[in-house]
Amino acid sequence: MGMIGGSCELCGVCKAVTREPCPYPVKARMSLESIAIDVIGLLDHLGLESEFRPDRIKWTGCVMF
Repeated sequence: MGMIGGSCELCGVCKAVTREPCPYPVKARMSLESIAIDVIGLLDHLGLESEFRPDRIKWTGCVMF
């Protein structure tokens, strides 16, 4: 299962907000935060950089198996 940090961003407004079916059920990735994973805490625990910087974007994801 692949998950992302932050929101999916495939739609302008997530269909979950409007209670409509997701148009991309195969592409969509649930956010780590939505299942109570502390992303910053996890990165810190793994020794990975967790600093937010205004000069770059750092994408975070997770594969659960």
